Amino acid sequence: MARQSINIPVLVISIVYLLSIVVGVSKAQAIEPSQLTSLIWLAKQYKVNNWNLAATECASFATTSVNTLKCDGSDIITITITSTGTNNGSPGGIPYLYFPRLDELSITLDKGVVANQTANLIDLLDNINNVNMYTLGLDGLSLRFQTDFPKFLRPLGRFELYNIKMMSDLLMFPNATYVTLRNLTFVNISHSVIFQSTKNYSTEFMYMEYPSNTPFSQFNITSTIFPKLEYLELTSLDASARPNKINIIQAPLLGDMTLVGFIISPTNLAHLTSLSSFFGSFINLITDLPPLGYLAINNGFLTKFPSTKWMKPYGEIHIETNNISGILPDYTSLHPRVLHIQENPFITGPLPEAACEIYEVKFQGTDITYIPQCFYCYFYYVGDVSNNLPAPMNFKCNYTLDKLFYIRFPGENITITGTNLGYGDKSESAPSNFFMDIPNTRFHYVPSKPNGEDTLIELIRLWMQVIDLEHYMLNHLETTQLVLDWMMY
Repeated sequence: MARQSINIPVLVISIVYLLSIVVGVSKAQAIEPSQLTSLIWLAKQYKVNNWNLAATECASFATTSVNTLKCDGSDIITITITSTGTNNGSPGGIPYLYFPRLDELSITLDKGVVANQTANLIDLLDNINNVNMYTLGLDGLSLRFQTDFPKFLRPLGRFELYNIKMMSDLLMFPNATYVTLRNLTFVNISHSVIFQSTKNYSTEFMYMEYPSNTPFSQFNITSTIFPKLEYLELTSLDASARPNKINIIQAPLLGDMTLVGFIISPTNLAHLTSLSSFFGSFINLITDLPPLGYLAINNGFLTKFPSTKWMKPYGEIHIETNNISGILPDYTSLHPRVLHIQENPFITGPLPEAACEIYEVKFQGTDITYIPQCFYCYFYYVGDVSNNLPAPMNFKCNYTLDKLFYIRFPGENITITGTNLGYGDKSESAPSNFFMDIPNTRFHYVPSKPNGEDTLIELIRLWMQVIDLEHYMLNHLETTQLVLDWMMY
């Protein structure tokens, strides 16, 4: 056997090259000293749990999945603090925090208080070095904002404040595309969140709660102030006693809106042509809306049913807890997936037979006088209706199947149609080869073989939403033992 030759110089060079890479990686993982100093200050100030303040590298500084760091080389990119309470020593004074490549900072103060009560995180962050931050999320802190904030954090696009003790006004800035302001408490009741009508805001998503102790205010929505707004959720924390005002002139992109505790102007919102979802609670009477896929108005002033022209087909209607009176309109022509009319004691008359084809119907607390048979067949699913409308004596659920024999073409499902067939299996163990298309009316079945048969009772047991084994329908099917046959064409 011939001896293999080894190129010694090449091997040596390769080893040296690999060692240089390893050393380079090791050096790259060491946190830049000024950033490390700022990080240690955060750990002491907010009493961060499980951080190794003696470490100099990302991986060894933050070793748990709770309080995390992400670095790129020697630079810190992401800081997430969610567990606090450990006394890490005095943070001391620091002129500013230095994180030149920090993209995201998230701090949740879940236990105790900060070490230095006089230090203001916002002033320490907003300096000429920190020009890369996009996300700032803070929870449970006391903060003061300067009127020119953010002066240097210009890329700041995602801005989230939760449970903040506010020591100043918050003059909102145009850059943020995603804004969440929740449960802010202003020490001085003359302070508030301020949106300037002369500004052009880039906000696309806005979730904001108005504290109960802030001045009565009006919120203006125009295509000039909020040209990109797509999602709006405003909640007045003193909704029932002292609603705020909102003036919605133009919002060409607004698709999803939630208003709680607001007097809305104008009351005709049909001009919001992009709107597909509206939720209102403790609001004034709305006179018109564009066609919606989701409509919810509760704790409101509704005395009449919403117009059918407010709804798109196959949507959801939630109008519970109002003062509506009269007979239910023919919403079934819209084939809604959800219909909630409960806690409206003056709604009367029958539920139409087509209500059996609605995925979810709730009508408790109404004066409904008649319900279709499917509600008795599956009262465990639709809700116990026996108190108001007990089942007739010796009730037996009458189901029908349009046919029992099917010609099945290659690649096609078997479509089972009939009446009172149930609501399908919603459990995680539901088989994937049998599924509901329309409640009580139409199901699809994918046989596992070209030709064969299954007893319908086994389908019912496995896949229909019948919980009580003593239920009438199940007993009736067990005695009938109908068989479902198919063959491949």
